Amino acid sequence: MCVPIRLPALRTRDERIRVGVWYVEVGDSVDRGDRILEVGIRGISLAVDSPASGVLRRIEQWTDSVVEEGDVLGWIETTEGEEAG
Repeated sequence: MCVPIRLPALRTRDERIRVGVWYVEVGDSVDRGDRILEVGIRGISLAVDSPASGVLRRIEQWTDSVVEEGDVLGWIETTEGEEAG
């Protein structure tokens, strides 16, 4: 099963949010809670954690993409029995 990596609510008051650096590449294994990418808001970097354990299968939003809260940033194929938290 694939689980979406969504940008969490950051309460930014209409600030532009940009994808910064992905710490993992497609095909890399991740554990729930691992920092997998960062986003930037007016010079401040914030980490986005993996919602599940598994393998990063797809990146939807690349570096410098402008995103909004709730947008899908990528997809993780979960390991057997693992569900998003």
